[in-house]
Amino acid sequence: MSEDNLCVICHTVAEEDIHILKDYPFVCPILCSLLKEYNRSPGGCFFTSNFTEWINSNITSSSILWNSIFGITIWSIWKARNEVIFANWVWKEEEVIKKVIFLVLEVDQHWKVGDYRLLQGEDRLTV
Repeated sequence: MSEDNLCVICHTVAEEDIHILKDYPFVCPILCSLLKEYNRSPGGCFFTSNFTEWINSNITSSSILWNSIFGITIWSIWKARNEVIFANWVWKEEEVIKKVIFLVLEVDQHWKVGDYRLLQGEDRLTV
């Protein structure tokens, strides 16, 4: 967070979790694209709920796949944002979306083959 509390990228609103991960103008297209990609309806509260409700409703979904997609998406948005700030990376929505889909497919593949060693604390997964 910057000293003046404004978003260090857009400089227009306070740099808060909800802005960084959900309301930032470049994030909405990523979230919408992934909702569409995985046939998920955003529902009435996806873009209107407060940060805590939004996180909780998406990580406690009955769909294990959606829980993974959401977690990977949020992490990817955070990582991309930090790369913009600290590595002078240019924000490209398509690259973030491709990375999310790649990681989701990788996680899904490990779940399908029943490789749960990562959950048991091993450093590497081998398939």
